[in-house]
Amino acid sequence: MSTSVFDIEHAPVEQAAVAADEWSGVGKQVRTHAQRARTNARWTEDKQWEGAAADAASHRVDATINQADAMGLSIQGMGLTVGLYIRILEVARAAVSAATHAARAAHMSIEPTGLVKPRIAAGTGVAETAAMALSAVLKTAIAMVDALDTHTSTVLHAMSSTVGDAAESSSAYRHGEHLPARSPTHADAVRPTAEEPQGLTSGIHNSTPHGKDLSDVHIQKLDTPGGPVYIAGDVDTAETITTFVSGVGSSTSGSQHVMSTWAAEQVAEAKAQGKNTAVIAWHGYSAPDNVAAAISTEPARQGAQNLRVFQRQLREKNPHATLHVTGFSYGSVVVGEAATSDGPGLEANSIDFVGSPGVGARHTQDLTLLNRGKALGDPDIRSHHVPGDLIQLTTEAQYGVHGPDPSSPRFGARNSPESWSSYHWRRFLDFYILSRGDTNTHSSYPWDPSLHLAH
Repeated sequence: MSTSVFDIEHAPVEQAAVAADEWSGVGKQVRTHAQRARTNARWTEDKQWEGAAADAASHRVDATINQADAMGLSIQGMGLTVGLYIRILEVARAAVSAATHAARAAHMSIEPTGLVKPRIAAGTGVAETAAMALSAVLKTAIAMVDALDTHTSTVLHAMSSTVGDAAESSSAYRHGEHLPARSPTHADAVRPTAEEPQGLTSGIHNSTPHGKDLSDVHIQKLDTPGGPVYIAGDVDTAETITTFVSGVGSSTSGSQHVMSTWAAEQVAEAKAQGKNTAVIAWHGYSAPDNVAAAISTEPARQGAQNLRVFQRQLREKNPHATLHVTGFSYGSVVVGEAATSDGPGLEANSIDFVGSPGVGARHTQDLTLLNRGKALGDPDIRSHHVPGDLIQLTTEAQYGVHGPDPSSPRFGARNSPESWSSYHWRRFLDFYILSRGDTNTHSSYPWDPSLHLAH
């Protein structure tokens, strides 16, 4: 329904201007506090605290600070946008007020659509001409305000989408959700057995990491032809099983230690909530050593074959469990290759792409998820990108090193931005966070409290 001329005439611009100024002020304060927190959290740079626990804590803090910082910029931007809207609306209101005052002074009728009619006898040329002129002013004002409403609403919707993400992250902290049993330490080293089994159907030796909080979580190390796999929890009885596929540099012992401990923490957290889950840190392929090597898809193709076999064995071992697969960074390329529809598909009930440079597919319809060999008709596929992750420099909505951005609306992920304006605003936030001094956002995903990477 179009705006009425009376809506414009009586628009409470003064109150709205006060609210816009308050929004801008609050957003600026949030940005200032976020930057102060970011500066105070540089304990690893100052070597005040080092090691795996310090790194994990830094990632978790950075993820939350970046969300808050992005929220602050969005709120400030919303305030400035509304302020600009009000200034333009004031011009429209002034024009409408002048036109309606003149019409009433001449005893003319005014319709909500802006049509002005003379009430004196027809045929009076001066009155009809004046009515037409006043109608043109009012209808132009209505058209301008309608267009202003549409464009302002689009901008506000785009900015507010990031406010919701940050609010979810903040809520998770307030309520103690998604927090690990504790941060990983070097004392949590996994003790591999002398002889490791070669497949899931073989017996697996259980080893328990040191530490009070994780003492009842078993990490099972499994040597596969492609590389080691670490299983936290009991895949035989678990109701849900998450396979986490890491990316560049994940074949190193340090990365395997960090992610295997992370997997144990997710299981410990689930146990505390009464859930029976298993989480797998999957390193069953030769991951690229550096970003330059990650341009090639060959490691992903080899890893995809191994991942398909592994997931099929998981389904055979526990056919009633819900299987989730999360591909992080280059690991998302591996998962995408494993699920491409021109292949046999991937045994999984859902997929999460995290910090992805592309997944070798243009749309979710190009991917096939399987449940006991049967393709799922409406696969649950999601893609996550947090503010400040410059991995998106490698991809965009139509093209990319490994295909289009799976976080764009065109890809069709279930949690895609609702509009292109929201998508482009989020890409702008990447550069904003970079300008604030955070260059390590890409590594923070596993510790981001707003994400649910281990189901």
